[in-house]
Amino acid sequence: MGWAKLGGANAADVIDTRLVVHWAAQVVASVGAAHIPPQADDSHRNLGWSPTHRALLGHPSPAGLQVGIRPEPFALLVVGPSGAIAEEIALPGLTLDAAFQRVREAIAFHGGKDAELARPEYDLPPHPVADGAEFPALAAGDELARWFAGADHLLEKVRAEHHAASVRCWPHHFDLATLITLEASGDAEKSKTVGVGMTPGDSGYPDPYWYVTPWPYPEDPKLGDLPRGHWHTEGWVGAVLTGPDTVAAGDDQEAAVLSFLDAAIQHGRRMIQEAS
Repeated sequence: MGWAKLGGANAADVIDTRLVVHWAAQVVASVGAAHIPPQADDSHRNLGWSPTHRALLGHPSPAGLQVGIRPEPFALLVVGPSGAIAEEIALPGLTLDAAFQRVREAIAFHGGKDAELARPEYDLPPHPVADGAEFPALAAGDELARWFAGADHLLEKVRAEHHAASVRCWPHHFDLATLITLEASGDAEKSKTVGVGMTPGDSGYPDPYWYVTPWPYPEDPKLGDLPRGHWHTEGWVGAVLTGPDTVAAGDDQEAAVLSFLDAAIQHGRRMIQEAS
């Protein structure tokens, strides 16, 4: 699957859709916590974009089952070992607690173990669905899916070119990202890396945005020129291309994002080398 043009939904609708799907994705993360051997980096709870299903899928369980969240039509999926959808649980009208229970029952029905699924221990952005409101029909589910699909498409290019890590979605921040390792260390905090990803929005930038971040953050970075986007330096250091700027590129969106990522990655590499 290639690039699909972005900008087909109202910005406020995209923000609310992102919040709702972020909470729904915690059901998938809980399956990883309950069924997948734990990993030190918490990667057993992360998800990956499936172009086939147009959904974010968790890792396969020992029974070969994957649970995923699909923005449009909005549903939780249970995918069998063959890759076919074994069960589809429509979310509009269900509560979050009911979704946890329905997925637990579906996994057991399709041959997995019966294990309790729990909400995550980390904080998430507030939304009525977290407090018992039913999941709504999504106003911008297809637009959110296009953002994830486009990000997966471009980040796979980055991964291949830079021999980077697998492209994964981390359920805490809901970003889809890869990691270019320049110098590995047994302590991840001491490794030298360039993170490259897309987040569908957060408290700092409510709209979706692309980012490239060198690690460790340089103390006095020499910020280079970018073909588009800007440098973020408050709280963290990285290059940012916002959703509105992406949409404004029109028919050249894919090329615009790629040129931003390419330039920002080179600057990230340079900043790490200069700080060494």
